[in-house]
Amino acid sequence: MNITNYKRNLSEAERNFWARRLQENNEARLLIDFFAQEGGTESTFEVTQGSQLVSEHQAGINMEVSLGRDSFIWYSTFNHTQNLSTAENVTGVVIKGNQEQLYHVKEGQVLLFKESTIHNLNTESGIVTPQDNCLIYGNWCGPGCSGPSDPIDGVDSCCKTHDLCYDRNGYFDCECDAALIRCLDNQSGFWAWTIRTYFLAQAGFNRCSEIIE
Repeated sequence: MNITNYKRNLSEAERNFWARRLQENNEARLLIDFFAQEGGTESTFEVTQGSQLVSEHQAGINMEVSLGRDSFIWYSTFNHTQNLSTAENVTGVVIKGNQEQLYHVKEGQVLLFKESTIHNLNTESGIVTPQDNCLIYGNWCGPGCSGPSDPIDGVDSCCKTHDLCYDRNGYFDCECDAALIRCLDNQSGFWAWTIRTYFLAQAGFNRCSEIIE
């Protein structure tokens, strides 16, 4: 069966469903409590963006939830379309000014694992624009998205390098995926995180996660 790559925004009903599910997630609860203690949350739990991503080999959703003020939860869950294995990621986010802090839960503890300066989009965004049909982002990020237009920003540049690596080494090459994830570690924002979690899931499905972690 051929599966068409596509991305679509979640409906309001789907957003509500996933919001309720996330509120019941243990890691999300720990992050919400942690941010509340730090004074970074209000009483909000609002889904500000959410998408379904479907490709031939994996499918899932990504979602951003605002907790008020400067705090967010970024959530993704991806399923392999053949062996039905699942990869879920819950990340706490604090954005203050041009600084982004990412938190995850490990052994019941909330830990800061990344702090970076937020990168602006390409200042020539009026000249270099994203394609409408790219599965994930920009002109190079996602299956079936290989330019030929220039990357729109640093995240898209990481994806272009990754695509060229696949051209040399073959599709699903673990070293290419590892290099992409390292490149995205130097980027910021929701879509850099989404692409990173997408390919972390792919690496796990393809049993090459030992190269990445």
